[in-house]
Amino acid sequence: MGKKKNLQSLSEEELDFIEEKMKKDSALNYLTSEGLCTKLKALNFKLNVKCKNEKQKNFIKNLQDLSIKLNICDAPAGVGKSLLALTAALYHLKNGNVSKIIVIVPTVEASEATKIGLLPGNIEEKTYPFQLATRSTLEKILKISGNISYKEIAQQLINSGLIEFELLSYARGRTFDDAFIIIDEAENLSKRETLLLIGRMGEGNTKIAILGDKEQCDRKGIRDLNDSGLVHAKEKLIGVEGVSIDEFTNDDIVRNTFITKIFEKW
Repeated sequence: MGKKKNLQSLSEEELDFIEEKMKKDSALNYLTSEGLCTKLKALNFKLNVKCKNEKQKNFIKNLQDLSIKLNICDAPAGVGKSLLALTAALYHLKNGNVSKIIVIVPTVEASEATKIGLLPGNIEEKTYPFQLATRSTLEKILKISGNISYKEIAQQLINSGLIEFELLSYARGRTFDDAFIIIDEAENLSKRETLLLIGRMGEGNTKIAILGDKEQCDRKGIRDLNDSGLVHAKEKLIGVEGVSIDEFTNDDIVRNTFITKIFEKW
């Protein structure tokens, strides 16, 4: 007998065949398996992102290492920290190491003077504006990896529940098992909030990536950098087994070298 084929490596045609077979076999069986087929289809994407420097290579290596449970990254805008963290999360998801990706949505607006106030709608509608950066990064990763229908694949990953967006205020009391958790803009989290999120880590291959830039704290309640959860975690957890700390500078900016010139003069 030949080797069993990994379900995640099945082609779209093979997945369609399985889905149709379920429909014919039993309506009940199909209803219980429909979600599985949807998820398998969503996982049928290509992933091919190249690192641009040694620091990026080391960062992605730490993110892909399952023995490291907590990845902390302090870096300015433009070094690729969010893109690499989401790429690593997709890598673990595609390879079956985790069952989902959870993005803790940052809800601190960039300026107190330009706050837009309370948003109408349900939780999904309220958080949607804060999801846009992650959605855009997700589409970019899938596009540069060679996926023609990258927008559709991105939406499938979200619709199937493989990628979830969560609010800090709703994370309390929850436990995330077998999940890759991304906490972006962590400079705007307090020490207590950061500890709360780390405490959500459950069983299995759960990993947490805490990302931010200590120079871009926009939160009024954080009086100085010593109150930032990102800075506190970076300083207090250095040398702890299972924790990696990556730092980038303006010299590591890869998005647009023009940004480096602006940061140096500002």
